[in-house]
Amino acid sequence: MTGVTLQGSHGAWAVFRGDARISPFYRDQDAAARRQLSIERTPTRTVRRCLCCGHPFASEGRGHRMCDGCRGQWDGAV
Repeated sequence: MTGVTLQGSHGAWAVFRGDARISPFYRDQDAAARRQLSIERTPTRTVRRCLCCGHPFASEGRGHRMCDGCRGQWDGAV
């Protein structure tokens, strides 16, 4: 979970993170719930150190441990 909640009633539903609305308003709860699920599944970027060169980079998830420069060097390697 990413700490997002679905709030609203009577045709005005939206996704919130804390007090901040992070989605548009939706007329039905199901559409807003689909948006909430989409937001929760989107990986959050974290600054990590590259396993090859050690430089910090913006990682897109647990499996993203090499910077773009080092990853480019390893493309196609077996």
